[in-house]
Amino acid sequence: MTSNSVKYYSKFLDREVEINYYGYYGPILLMFPAMSDDAGIYEEQGTIDAIADLIKHGKFRVITVSSINNEIIFEHKLTKKEKSERISAYSHFITEEVFEEVNRITGGSSAIIACGASVGAFIASNVYFKRPDCFIGLISMSGFFNIEYMIPNYFDDECYFNSPKHFLPNLKDDYWLSYIRNCRHIYLFSGKGENERPQYTEWLSLILNGKKINHVCEIWDENFGHNFKTWNAMLRNILKEKF
Repeated sequence: MTSNSVKYYSKFLDREVEINYYGYYGPILLMFPAMSDDAGIYEEQGTIDAIADLIKHGKFRVITVSSINNEIIFEHKLTKKEKSERISAYSHFITEEVFEEVNRITGGSSAIIACGASVGAFIASNVYFKRPDCFIGLISMSGFFNIEYMIPNYFDDECYFNSPKHFLPNLKDDYWLSYIRNCRHIYLFSGKGENERPQYTEWLSLILNGKKINHVCEIWDENFGHNFKTWNAMLRNILKEKF
């Protein structure tokens, strides 16, 4: 499927970023890369093709955005404090710069679903639960929700406010909770296959249940590992069967 691409210099990240978009109608899946920085990874790994008919028929639009995953996980020149600050900057980049670009692309019609797999699920969940007023839903596939998996043996205020495992259990503000409780599209999926950690998804489901937040949690069997074949099947199932 043909994409349109925009590249520009981000003031929050102090680097060039890329945004790809597919389709012209329907609610927007704002997708964050799994295990790389590349905004094109979901096209390269068949995810876009797996839902191409839904895009073509105007059921959904997809916008993918580059990330800083490699910088946080593999860049050894950055201190852990600098990595914490970069994750916070990326969160601001999404809610300010990316949203502005999405509004420009869509003409201001922007019902947005935060979506991602693996590291992308961490990013999607983090930004959704911090700013539920900006989204109509969340799709998390094979996610983890603890920033300590990205920045081990370090924790500061920036880490706390960008780690759903830490800030979400303490969220008691009815203003923000009302947005999440009124949401009809929170989907938490994981497999049980190779390299999957379904307990992370089950933990998040438990927290949401305790806060009376409606959601769908599905743990698929051992045939579904931590890979794009799994995520492509999950995403198609969610978009076809749950919406």
